Amino acid sequence: STAQKRVIGKNILSAVKKSNKALPHPDLPIFIFVYPWFPNIKDRTLFRGVNAFAAYYTLHLFINPNSYTGDSLQQTVAHEWNHLVFYRHHIKQNYPLYTHMIMEGLAEIFREEIMGGDISPWVSALTRKEAETKLKSFNPKQLARKGMKIYREVFFGSRKYKRWTGYSIGYWLAKEFRKLNPKLSWEEIVKTKPEDILKSVKNRA
Repeated sequence: STAQKRVIGKNILSAVKKSNKALPHPDLPIFIFVYPWFPNIKDRTLFRGVNAFAAYYTLHLFINPNSYTGDSLQQTVAHEWNHLVFYRHHIKQNYPLYTHMIMEGLAEIFREEIMGGDISPWVSALTRKEAETKLKSFNPKQLARKGMKIYREVFFGSRKYKRWTGYSIGYWLAKEFRKLNPKLSWEEIVKTKPEDILKSVKNRA
């Protein structure tokens, strides 16, 4: 309905303003596309009615009109905003595995700090201890691997990796980095080279 579209628009704009204030995008404008989304019950519950992906200067939001909430929409926008700014400071086409991990972790910590909300199921799939153990099981060469095959295995699950392993490792890495650097602004955090984040956390472990 028109009223629902208006509410969705207001929620998105509010989240963008809040996110951009905490982490300015260096190269506006950003284009936001909204699509209706009708997932199965399991996915609807898991993602709280909103799914999304960010690419270059665009943010694509998939919204279930029957189950999304203003909070779930704004939290998703904040997560994706962090990605959009990250892409501008790390302009590469093909990230190594550890960069994907750290990028997802930073986006979740940013979302928690800026918008609040509970810890997401995909970043809590492993406990902190499990994530640390799993990270240690990767050698430097594996962490530096590129391509969708290893990404899919580590992030979405395979015989070797539990579903969402990559998200969980990245979350605990980013959380630890944030704890070690509480005074850094989000702009400084997102500009930090992912290899430096990985190094500083692993050196403390």
